[in-house]
Parts: sequence; C-alpha cells; structure tokens
Amino acid sequence: MIGQSHGGLATMALGALNPPGVRGLVNFAGGLRTDCYWEGALAQAFRSYGARTKLPSLWFYGDNDSVFSPGVWQDMYARYTGAGGNARLVAFGEFGNDAHGMFASRKGLPIWLPEVEKFLDSLGLPSRPSIALSDE
Repeated sequence: MIGQSHGGLATMALGALNPPGVRGLVNFAGGLRTDCYWEGALAQAFRSYGARTKLPSLWFYGDNDSVFSPGVWQDMYARYTGAGGNARLVAFGEFGNDAHGMFASRKGLPIWLPEVEKFLDSLGLPSRPSIALSDE
C-alpha cells in the first residue's frame, strides 16, 4: 500500500488492520491537519497504529513541508516506532518550495524511487518495470 498526505495516513491506518495480502506500507508525508489540537491527535493516532501494525513501512518526510513540520513528523515517527511499529524513515531535507509535493514531482524520483525499489525488493515484490520506459 502506498499513500501521500491524507492517503499516507489512510495507508498507515489500514496497516493497523494487518489486511491479508498486504506486505508493506509506504507513507509519503502522511497525516491530516485539522483546526484544533491536531498535532497531538495525529501523534496519538500514529502511536496506536504502531502498536497494532505487524507490517514493515517506509516513510518519506522533508524539512520544508508546508503541512507537517519536522517536529510533527519526527514525533509521529518516534511514537509509531516506540509503540513497536516497524518503520524506516527517509528524511530527505528540503525539496523545492515545499517538500509535501515531493512524491508528485518528477524531480522527486531520485529521492523516492531507489528507496521504494529497495523496500519492495526486501519484501520479495516486483520493483522494476519489465518494459523500457521512454522520457516522452
């Protein structure tokens, strides 16, 4: 399972159900921001997911994310792994004007593609195209 932003949060929430057939989770800047006290609620949710998830996960967060500051995602990661969640964090620093959009940008490919390929390989899943891709 792979998700970005709210989809990253949904991916991690689904992972806590340990659904049959799912082998791993990839979280690109996952979370949800609301009006009041959202940082604490988000960290608590990730702690809860970490306590229940048996699946490995790969996380991507950047320093200049306009939605989730480093303090927020570092807290989520610490709580998730502290509760027993199996996660590897790729903290890629700054990306363009906003790290939150790294996954959707072609310029983000060198950051995430090798890491995701390595993660999928570790799970025994296909990770490379079986046909040549062109730049057009």
